[in-house]
Amino acid sequence: MQLLSEKKILRYLTYAVGEIFLVVIGILIALQVNNWNQVRKDRESELLILQEIRADLQMDLEEFDRNMVHLKNQQLSAHRLLGIAREDLEFDESYGVCLFYSGLFPRFTPKTAGYELLQTKGLDLVSDNELRRAITDLYEFGYSYIQAKEEDLERFYNSEIAPAIRRYLGSVSLRREFMPTDIINRETISMSRFSNMRNFDAYKRDEDFLSILKSCQAEGSSYLFSHEYSLRDINNLMEKLEAALQ
Repeated sequence: MQLLSEKKILRYLTYAVGEIFLVVIGILIALQVNNWNQVRKDRESELLILQEIRADLQMDLEEFDRNMVHLKNQQLSAHRLLGIAREDLEFDESYGVCLFYSGLFPRFTPKTAGYELLQTKGLDLVSDNELRRAITDLYEFGYSYIQAKEEDLERFYNSEIAPAIRRYLGSVSLRREFMPTDIINRETISMSRFSNMRNFDAYKRDEDFLSILKSCQAEGSSYLFSHEYSLRDINNLMEKLEAALQ
């Protein structure tokens, strides 16, 4: 009887251990399936966010192109206005266009919806370390530098440039024939924003304003370089995004 009881207990223990083993295996399989599902969901979320970042960057590139045209026109205008006094040039109606452009700096408004969504989900959602670093470098450093530069330029414009330009900017609208021939995309620019230049002789003797123009030229050159640098970073990031989305 004792032997039979021991055999029953042994069979019971074997069965119990087998049941426990199967339960553990089932739990492990379920966890693995959940992990696979989570990895799949994370990958889907990553691709959707990367696609949105790519779309944002495409719009940023278009804005950069417009801003760089404006900055190049700003540089041309400041250079031409400085040449008036330096070379004692005669009055020309096109100087009104140059006066408008010389001290006006474009603003950049980055599209950040995709990056903000990534921050909400967690930067680690991007599985490629190099791609994740390129994204954060552009938004946290490249764009931040440009925006800080814009704030400095806005203060400079409001405190010095605008008051100086108002002394020489008239109220007579200019016709398209007075648009300088070296202005980029001149045929697509609306003339409604431009007016004549006044007090021309006083302008040529205004050393303070000429000094401000030199500062405008230097600041514009620096700002243009910042755009070119960021443009390179955007294009590099776009290449990495294209590779990740293939």
